[in-house]
Amino acid sequence: TQSRSSAASDVYKRQKEYYLTMDVPGMSKNDIEVTFDSNRLKISGQRKSDKYNSYEYGKMERTFSVPSNVETDKISAKIDNGVLKVLLPKAKSSLGRKISVK
Repeated sequence: TQSRSSAASDVYKRQKEYYLTMDVPGMSKNDIEVTFDSNRLKISGQRKSDKYNSYEYGKMERTFSVPSNVETDKISAKIDNGVLKVLLPKAKSSLGRKISVK
């Protein structure tokens, strides 16, 4: 079935980073584009039809707002077994710290 879809995704907030996962079965790193502009992370791609039509194919696009405490020059992405994983590290100044009482 050809469709314009948005893939299922999850966003996790951890102490030192935000972590985004997106299901992209049947897609390789060459099929996906990840861009960042104006505090928005855009993930787009094209899933090609397979001979069995075992999953939807066509264009896919999702856009996420990125918090201002992310070190944008250190955002990284990789694909592993049909799951895109995007790591968005928090700026050290936003991590918080323990203050000793004197």
